[in-house]
Amino acid sequence: DHVDGFVLSGGDDFDTARLDQGPTHPAADCTPSAKQDFDLELTRLLLDRGVPVLGICYGMQLLGVAEGARLLQHLPEDRPGCQEHTGGAVHEVVIDADTKLGALTGIESLAVVSRHHQALEDAPAQWRVSARDHEDLVEAIEHPTHPFALGCQWHPELSPGTAHDALFNGLINAARERRASLLAAQA
Repeated sequence: DHVDGFVLSGGDDFDTARLDQGPTHPAADCTPSAKQDFDLELTRLLLDRGVPVLGICYGMQLLGVAEGARLLQHLPEDRPGCQEHTGGAVHEVVIDADTKLGALTGIESLAVVSRHHQALEDAPAQWRVSARDHEDLVEAIEHPTHPFALGCQWHPELSPGTAHDALFNGLINAARERRASLLAAQA
């Protein structure tokens, strides 16, 4: 009740067997079971209450999985020949201009730093993909009717350029609006 906004940060991998998404890949460095369960419940609660939330890497995957999305368990195995996404790989993403992410950044493409080998297959129902890489991998998702629910597969805190600051500023502005609205309702 006292949270104005929330960042779901990067982290370890999902234990997909516990999500009924098939056996967990041997390369997975799984989040402890209790933490994975807590993270999913927290994510659902944040979304249900309309709390502004920014998901980064594992945090974007949390947003997707909490709403029913399926995971690609191991890149490049699940997408043979795809570009590298681990170890701080730098690559471009293409932003859909007709999205909240597009409005926040004001640009069509962005260099990003990736540190993942799991990824969302697609956006969950009622969400939309707001960025993809040039190989069509989902790189950002957002909920069009939520005050601010946005996830990016990359690490904006590590990525070059000021456009990444727009994600954090968007979250901060949405949190301020939420706080002002709650205070006005109490008055």
